[in-house]
Amino acid sequence: MMIPSSIFFAPRLWPRSALMSFKALGVIFGLTIIYASLTPVGAGGSVPHADKLMHALAYAALTGTLRLGWPIIWGGFIIIGVGSLGIGLEIAQALFGNGRTGSLADAFANVFGAGMALVILYPFRKRG
Repeated sequence: MMIPSSIFFAPRLWPRSALMSFKALGVIFGLTIIYASLTPVGAGGSVPHADKLMHALAYAALTGTLRLGWPIIWGGFIIIGVGSLGIGLEIAQALFGNGRTGSLADAFANVFGAGMALVILYPFRKRG
């Protein structure tokens, strides 16, 4: 049996448990990003700029779960919140002496990943 696309693309019609699962994942992803961003790290990887891809993917996952968990919230508020988190963590890395450095390129990758998630999940916005 096929699921009608009108239900698939309308998260407000999803079971409450599905929405709660996405909300929980969003909180878990957010806390994981905060922890990973503020703890000291060892030597970097061998692939140049691979960390930018990791930043973009992490913030895309965070934004995606928040978008699906709270479909009624305007996407602009989500990207402002997630982007502010990413920029704030980069500033915190620059200020704290824990062996990490803040980077404008990392902050851009954070916001870019968040924006791409909203573009990909555009059909899942609240309708009507």
